[in-house]
Amino acid sequence: MCGIAGVLGPPDVTGPLIGPMLDVITHRGPDDSGEYVGPDFAFGMRRLSIIDIAGGHQPMWNDDRSVGIVYNGELYNYLELNAEMEADGAVFRTRSDTETILQLYERVGREDPVAMLRRLRGMFGFAIYDAVREQLLLARDQFGIKPLYYRVNAETGSLAAFGSEIKSLLVDPRCPREPNPEAVANYLSFQFNPLDETFFRGLYRLPAGSFATVGLPDGRFSSQPYWQYTFDGEGSDDEPALAARVREVLEDSVEHHLIADVPVGAFLSGGIDSAITVTLVQERRRSLGLDPVKTFTVGFDAVSEHAEAREVAERLGTDHHEITVSLGEYLEARARAQARSLLRSSPQP
Repeated sequence: MCGIAGVLGPPDVTGPLIGPMLDVITHRGPDDSGEYVGPDFAFGMRRLSIIDIAGGHQPMWNDDRSVGIVYNGELYNYLELNAEMEADGAVFRTRSDTETILQLYERVGREDPVAMLRRLRGMFGFAIYDAVREQLLLARDQFGIKPLYYRVNAETGSLAAFGSEIKSLLVDPRCPREPNPEAVANYLSFQFNPLDETFFRGLYRLPAGSFATVGLPDGRFSSQPYWQYTFDGEGSDDEPALAARVREVLEDSVEHHLIADVPVGAFLSGGIDSAITVTLVQERRRSLGLDPVKTFTVGFDAVSEHAEAREVAERLGTDHHEITVSLGEYLEARARAQARSLLRSSPQP
């Protein structure tokens, strides 16, 4: 998990803001950080290093620094995309999937962002700065796994800021803190908020499978979908064939998710979904002669799934770990988080 943030405006405004906007999402990326302050905007990111730990620093730039990117996510088909671009003459400076998007933007996305985005397989929220076109491209993955929020200036209708979490936007003293009752009512009624509007008026989430182009320096923007899930109406009654196809898709997905330069573990609840995932991970690791996968189950004193998860772990032979969080530990963690939040929001001398 990483985090990005950005704010539009002159350097004397954005420069002092971008650091605190990133500081409040340090929990998303404790390994590294970077920022850029330009004439019309500033952006940056907090990084949790997964792929190319040494070479994946962001913002990442092309050779002449006319295109830069901050990126939160994982691209599961980046090796395939890199091979295609290398066959067409591309030279990569890093092993990071961040550079994959950067180079694909230069080759495809600048002229046809929809074609570029439809080629990305993964979960992501990113911002690409194109100095030649004087614009930003904001995009979110097809299913909206990675978050991306933005603030609209109520007076001009322009985009004022964006980030992986709303708390980054709230750092800006110009950001309104007016509750949005309709979004709150939806959440209380349905256990989620189906609106693009958030709990705060003027703050929105970029819809899943969508992108926005933002003009610099005025912040005028437009958004549109690049992908939408549809049913093709075709079906089959061949149960063995369907079962084989489902397993094939799951195995392919698990294999792509295991690509990392750091150890990979799995949460295990004992339920069907996590049990299937861990089974396939364990099978894959055994086929490669690797040690058993590390699995983790987190529970509370009064409620836990330790017994169910333990049964699955023993059956599969994983390296299993159980974590019990007491009420005292929970309250202590909450108190620390609230103290950090108050400290960050306090006026600086």
